[in-house]
Amino acid sequence: MKELLNFSQIKYAALSHAIGYDLSYVSKWTTGIRLPAAKNVDRINQEIARFLSEIIIKQDNLEAFAQHFLGRASIEQENVAFEIYQSVSCAYRNSLECKKGVSISNIADDKIVLGKAECFAFLQKIIKEKLEESTVPPTIVITGEFFNLAKNHFWRIFYDIKLNHWPCDIHVFLDLAELEKGAIGAAEILFQCLNDLLNYDFTIYEKKSNGKLQVEFEQP
Repeated sequence: MKELLNFSQIKYAALSHAIGYDLSYVSKWTTGIRLPAAKNVDRINQEIARFLSEIIIKQDNLEAFAQHFLGRASIEQENVAFEIYQSVSCAYRNSLECKKGVSISNIADDKIVLGKAECFAFLQKIIKEKLEESTVPPTIVITGEFFNLAKNHFWRIFYDIKLNHWPCDIHVFLDLAELEKGAIGAAEILFQCLNDLLNYDFTIYEKKSNGKLQVEFEQP
């Protein structure tokens, strides 16, 4: 977090004001002397990511950010907050392990230990590996609901995947009530996702009010 603040030339006081925490707390977070409570850290990291991403975008520093923190040439504006969130979440995890004297290398090879902040990155890694290594056109069946997944940035998992065989078929449920409410945001989210993922063929099923999954798939 200290490196992000230096990069964006933001003072600790500005960050503490933006996220609603005392300056002394923010200062201790950057040094690792004191860490946010586990129950609050996810919300805090999201607020930090939102604030810093807005600053970096306003400064027109997207390319410099991508090169410095991600090791690539560019990044889309809508992905900056997510990348910052991932970065500060991983830093929190590492700081927590140092304070507790826990090392990943001490964990048995047949066990996987994940904090809340790493779950998304872990899932992203699995899906990316499976799709990029697939020798046949893949099919993904998702029992979650489209808009709930979008709110949690799930669809961004597929943005940087290089498919060996395409299109990839994705089966997912959609709560039509969100569209029937006339919410412009819901329609925009649906359109933007389908437009961004043109290499994927979506089959969308209506989510029933009783929550039951009543879809049958043909056997190959």
